[in-house]
Amino acid sequence: MRHTEENKTPSPHKLEPQRQFLLWFESIPPWQQRTLAHLHTMMTSPNTAYFTLDGDEALRHFLNVVRAPDFAVRQVANLLQVRSVFSFVFYDVEFVRRYTLDNPGLYGAAMTATPHYWDRCAASWHELCATGLSDAELHRWLMQQQG
Repeated sequence: MRHTEENKTPSPHKLEPQRQFLLWFESIPPWQQRTLAHLHTMMTSPNTAYFTLDGDEALRHFLNVVRAPDFAVRQVANLLQVRSVFSFVFYDVEFVRRYTLDNPGLYGAAMTATPHYWDRCAASWHELCATGLSDAELHRWLMQQQG
């Protein structure tokens, strides 16, 4: 079968930043998604009622925020906020491990508390931030949207 340029899957760095983030986020286990969504919501929302969201509610809220269509500059601003919060959380991987263990309602019964799961998640996050969500890549994408 002959492949054309149209049949090729674009490399991750050619995808828009929001899509790159979502591909990364959807690649991590659901219990980690719920924990990160809860932490992001708790740390950024002025609505203190969101502090009591369970893991699934926090995940739905977070994904609604991240997936919301918006102007390119605001999409970048939203991704910068997500990048900042997640990078802060992953600054001390032990923090997110403890948070997960202290809040079992976030992840449900299927969660595995093995420390290396968070280490792998943090490593893949740092890789994404160094490539597809770097300041240079976000700026490049934003300039493409304006031109």
